[in-house]
Amino acid sequence: MENAELTLILVMPPQPGLLNGFATGLISIANYVQAQLPTIRVQLLDLSDAPLSALEATILNCGLSFAKHTVVGITTTTASYQSALWVASTFKKLSLNGVNFTTVLGGHHVSADPEVVLQNHPKEVDYIVVGEGEIAMTEFLRRFRHVCSTPGLAFKHNDSIQMNPASPMLNERELDAIPITFEERGFLGTPGKFGHVTYVSARGCPLKCAFCCVANQKIRARSVPRVVEDVRRLVELGFSRIAIEDNFFAHAPKRTNELCEALATLRRKGLKFTWDCQTRIESMDRAGLVPLLERAGCEAVYLGVESLNSDQLIYLNKTPSPDRYLDRLRERVIPALLESDVECFINLQFGLPGESTKHHEVTKAFLKEIGLDAARRSKRITIFPMLHVVYPGTEHFFSGLRQQKFPRDIFESFTFWEMRQAPVLNWLGKHFAHGTGGIPVGILNPEVLRSGNFEMQTRETIELDAVMRIDSILTDLDELEGIRVFKYGSHLVPTQETDESRAVMETTNN
Repeated sequence: MENAELTLILVMPPQPGLLNGFATGLISIANYVQAQLPTIRVQLLDLSDAPLSALEATILNCGLSFAKHTVVGITTTTASYQSALWVASTFKKLSLNGVNFTTVLGGHHVSADPEVVLQNHPKEVDYIVVGEGEIAMTEFLRRFRHVCSTPGLAFKHNDSIQMNPASPMLNERELDAIPITFEERGFLGTPGKFGHVTYVSARGCPLKCAFCCVANQKIRARSVPRVVEDVRRLVELGFSRIAIEDNFFAHAPKRTNELCEALATLRRKGLKFTWDCQTRIESMDRAGLVPLLERAGCEAVYLGVESLNSDQLIYLNKTPSPDRYLDRLRERVIPALLESDVECFINLQFGLPGESTKHHEVTKAFLKEIGLDAARRSKRITIFPMLHVVYPGTEHFFSGLRQQKFPRDIFESFTFWEMRQAPVLNWLGKHFAHGTGGIPVGILNPEVLRSGNFEMQTRETIELDAVMRIDSILTDLDELEGIRVFKYGSHLVPTQETDESRAVMETTNN
């Protein structure tokens, strides 16, 4: 096939109720494909804030170029899964003379659940890229007439699902070669995360947290010189606040030291920028690290603490030694941050299975103690609350299957119900983002969860006592001296819950 007959459109689906912005992974895939296959037209389409009920008009009016064979690659998270299906269905229904649309879904959700997705949506989804997308999408396009041997590809063949061997993952040299913008047209990842631009310097995480879909993956990082040049480029483009969204920043002491020293040198030379990162307690418990982060321009550290209760930390597989873990947080990590200009942000999960008032009392006592310490220094610790959920491909998901807590295709019914009913928004909207996507097992009726039937009234599905406990503890925490509970509302894409959109969704699901 002549490449002129083939084009690629990479799509960010609508994100109602989720954090605003464009996925950096799509920018990376676009640049990699364009470098390897320069004669193929690659385009990016941001539908993140597009009305769900007007996708066809939005797509036709955004200036895209279509070839005889147009591949539509759509990224998915569990929270945006139904939106991604909707986009795929819309492209399939477009009536354009001589244009054939092939839909390829990728991202964390479909990578973890390809068999279920392909079995349930054969009309909307032609192929799924499992895992990292750059090489797999490039090979898919290179072999477009004979894609069956493409690495990392899953597809339906007759009545069975074919899963090809995994695609190779990018190494440091390949990561370094990928620009952070696409064709200089302003696609820079999400500028919407609390006023920061997102930047990813490393991929993967070798740890095995039971709730995480990125667990047990080798870390691959851009070189320090490349990160420095990327930061310089972001500042030149007008972004002075950067969110380094590595899954596990500061994982390697040597690289962390080199990177921070290099960023500190940039600042001494007059480049004005600040940044934040997310990391673990264990990595932060290192002498001299916080002052180094401060010199490098780090304005805040998100600590993935997850819980202040020992039994919950074991359940989350966060640490085998919860008491030592919490002592390190209380006695060394938080004091070091409070002595610096680096803000202390703590991620905590609420609504875990079996969570009780006693758990909340322990959490409150711990935060009261460290909050008073912060207040004495005229500072404040910010809590970022997260609703505990189960995602596909995680240890919690597989454990739930083994214990028959929910059926194998639970995400098909749950995400569809959640998209229409917005239970988190309706019951806990002032505390959490709508569209968590994952299954909030701690606030759902176990019998409903076991059946996978979410068609009954929401009040019969939600455990009201659990919801009230969460609402109560988060309200109480926000009143503690030296503690602030973050509110997500102003940073989310508005929801568009209309009768028309629901009707279109019903059609899509059928």
